[in-house]
Order: sequence, then structure tokens, then C-alpha cells
Amino acid sequence: MIYKSIQTVLMLCMVTLLCTGTALAQNTGTIEGQLTDQKSGEPLISANIFIQSINKGAATDADGNFIIENVPYGDYQLRISYIGYSTKNVSVTVDEPTVTVNQTLVQNLTELGDVVVTAFGVERQVNQLPYAAEKINTEQVTRSGSDNILSALAGRVSGMKVETASGIGGSTDIVLRGENSLTGTNQALMVIDGVPYANERFNTGSQEAGFDGVDYGNTGVDINPQNIKSMTVLKGPAAAALYGSRGSNGAIIIETKKGSPGQDLVNVRYNTSVGASMVDESTFPTYQMEYGQGYLGGLYKQANPFPGAAPGDSILTTRYDADASFGPAFDPNQMVYTWQSFDPNNPNFGQPMPYAAPENQPVEFFETGTNVQNSININGGIQGGAIIR
Repeated sequence: MIYKSIQTVLMLCMVTLLCTGTALAQNTGTIEGQLTDQKSGEPLISANIFIQSINKGAATDADGNFIIENVPYGDYQLRISYIGYSTKNVSVTVDEPTVTVNQTLVQNLTELGDVVVTAFGVERQVNQLPYAAEKINTEQVTRSGSDNILSALAGRVSGMKVETASGIGGSTDIVLRGENSLTGTNQALMVIDGVPYANERFNTGSQEAGFDGVDYGNTGVDINPQNIKSMTVLKGPAAAALYGSRGSNGAIIIETKKGSPGQDLVNVRYNTSVGASMVDESTFPTYQMEYGQGYLGGLYKQANPFPGAAPGDSILTTRYDADASFGPAFDPNQMVYTWQSFDPNNPNFGQPMPYAAPENQPVEFFETGTNVQNSININGGIQGGAIIR
């Protein structure tokens, strides 16, 4: 008798649970739909749809579709947002198992200007970042006509120090957080499409020490300015932590152009620019032409070091190793051995020369330079195995 009573109670509990589950299932629904561009009709990928009151949301897939499941019956506000588009709020009533919400968004280029690309290609609003970040206007950089994107950054970012060598194709150093190392590099880390890119020099040791040598430039000059979509400069320790010790001197995040929905089958763009450079003689230093190389004192006698010299033979030389012009006064009638006489690669090697001033001032070495740049950019993309049109 007791066994039958327990069995009856258990049966009643099971029926109650089934009824409750059915009632709950009938009181929740699914919100689904598609998000597209209002102008082109193209689907918007990875857009955000969020219901703040119940803390539920979803992102659109490659076709712009989204699904939010298990939404209790009731009235809600959908917040739809996408980078480069105006945020939209939509009222939705869930009173059936499936509610379809198809929406379009309008581009907002003003909002896009406040978006920066941070670590690993993540796009963030500037006012949401916990560290200093500054976006560079790449259009102005490319319009400058410079073929060196690094030197073109001079004066465009607060706190950025751009040091450019005077020689053609010379190195360009970018320092963001000051000189932090006496022996190592102080260069800012460059990150191109998520790949760290060290802007290292390739110079000879003597040139690095400030003497004669060759400056081969650094790797950053290989970046084509016409291929850059956006540039963001990350400054401060918090930004450096995104890339570990390599980013201890700050980082420059570069995103290159790529195909995207809404483009033509083949988008071809031709760019050309012509520039000229010249020396302003009014600002160029004037060199004195009365005294020769040296510090103080006259000419010097030393043993003749050249092959075939007789024992005890001496020659008259200048202080060819000096970097100042406080030597004796020039005298064209005096034959002396200058620095050219001791350079095996110089045609005057081993020969004395008249002790006279140069015929020309250094400014006369320069001529008007021209720089012509031509580039052709071909952009396109595929989506789901099909070429984007």
C-alpha cells in the first residue's frame, strides 16, 4: 500500500515537470535575421546585435545572418552596431517561437575616423582605450609624395622623434618613448597586418661609430605608402605590453589595403607624383677659405712612409686626421701631403699637393633633385569562394 502511494507521488512529480518544461519552452523564442548595407545591399560580416536588458547577443556570419536563441517572451531593444556605420536601436516583440528582424545600416565615415586598429587587428574606439593611441591621416602622408613612409611621419604624431639620415637611402629612426637604452635599440616596433616587423639598420660598424662607412638604410623604407590603409601609434607601457618586450619602445600598427565587400571585380588605381628638392643657400653655412686642416700650429714633418723612400727621408704633412680648420694659413706655393696622399683609393695617393684652399664651397656640390613616383594598385577580394563585386 505504501509502495503504491510513493509510485503515485512520483508520477505526479514527473507530469508536473513535463508541464513546466513545456510551459517554459512556449515562453521563449528566437530572434533571427540578416544585416546588410543600406546602399549596396551587401551583407555586413561580424556586426554586433545585443539585447542589454537580458545580456544576450550575437554576431553576423559571412552572409550577414544572426540568431539569438532562448529569448523570453516580451518587448526588447536590439542595439545593432558595426565599425564604420551608425549604431541603430530596433524595438522587437518576442511573442512567437521565431521572430525575423532584417535590418540595414548606413555608413558613417565620421565615426570611422575615431576607430583605431590595436593589437592583433582588433578595432577599438579611441575613447575606449586605456592607453595612449594616435591615428595618423594616411591620406595626407601619401599626398606628401615621399617614397619613405618613415620620414613622412615627421611632425605628425606628438612625442614621436623621427631622425632621418642626410644621405640618399639612409636610415630613418623612430623613437616614441625617449632613449631607453644606451647599448640596444630604441626603435619603435612596427606591426604590419599583425606581423611584427623590426625596423633595423644595416650599417657598417665604422659608420655607426660616426666615422667613414656605408649606411644601407633600414627595412622600414620598403613599405609602400600607397598600400597603407591605416596607421595607429601606440605609446606608453600599457600599449607596449600588447607585444611584450619587443614593444617596450612603443609600436606603430599598420594595416594594409585589401579587398572588401562592395568593391568592383577589379579596382585599378594609378598614382603619380613629381617632386623637386634644392638647397637654400641662404641657410647653408659659409666655410672659411684661409686656413687649412688642423687645430693649432703649423705643418708637420714625419718619416716618409711610402715605398721607395730613402732612409731618413721626411715629408711635410697637415693634420689630416683632424676634424677642425684651425691649421696654418694656405700657401699655394707650398707642396704638402694631405689626407688624399694617404688614401690608397685616391688618385693622388703618395703624391704631394699644393697647400691651397678648395676651389668651390660645399654648397656648389648640390644640384636640383627630382623625384618621380608611379604606382599601380589593383584591389579585389573573394567571399565564400566567389569574387566580390
